[in-house]
Amino acid sequence: MLTIAIASQKGGVGKTCTCVNLGSGLQQQKIRVVLVDMDAQGSATYALGLVPGQQPGFDRWLEGEDIVRTDTAVPLVPGGTDTAYVKWDSPEILRKAISKLDCDLVLLDCPPSLVPATVAALVVADRVLVPVLADPLVLVGLAQVLDTLKEVNPDVPVDVLRSRYKPALNMTAEADSVLVSDNRFNLLRICIPENVAIAESAGHGQSIFEYAPNSKGASAFKALAGEAIKEWGLKKRGRK
Repeated sequence: MLTIAIASQKGGVGKTCTCVNLGSGLQQQKIRVVLVDMDAQGSATYALGLVPGQQPGFDRWLEGEDIVRTDTAVPLVPGGTDTAYVKWDSPEILRKAISKLDCDLVLLDCPPSLVPATVAALVVADRVLVPVLADPLVLVGLAQVLDTLKEVNPDVPVDVLRSRYKPALNMTAEADSVLVSDNRFNLLRICIPENVAIAESAGHGQSIFEYAPNSKGASAFKALAGEAIKEWGLKKRGRK
């Protein structure tokens, strides 16, 4: 079982959409995924069609309850406001809860800031995925995540995903040149384009594959799932 923390210091970079739609794309590729919504806002929970706080959630799961929802596009440990009151005495409580899951891949949707929950996820993660926009301020946020990792999990591999990608903009080319030349992380080949269907799908509580299966967004996430399988060494069910 592999644990991936999806983290960003800045909101609005497509972190939750990446978590939901990459998870759904991997499910379609016969990878067993559980998504853990660690954000008190419950964005991933909402994006998968549930109302945060109206079912047992992340805090109860940490206490040992089996509350994984399997009636969503991606099996889910729901988030919500109770998540904000978790006492993080040690990241080991998260590691212990993860160890009880029966899946190939755990996706941790972290809060959009370096709060204790995010730090705990970075500590226990086998890899870290950081979505970024082609924007100077967002690249500063990437540097902050990398600096935190130096302190809490210095050897963890880091993948960077270009999200809401707009290739026609000059600043996109400038950001690409900065990202390509940085050897502190693995820059994923697939980019997720700016695509209105991706945002709309979250608002409808569906993955992009349910909401707009023929969209550019769905094609991009399908390709990203394929790249993730290769990069992360995932094996499809039924194959040795």
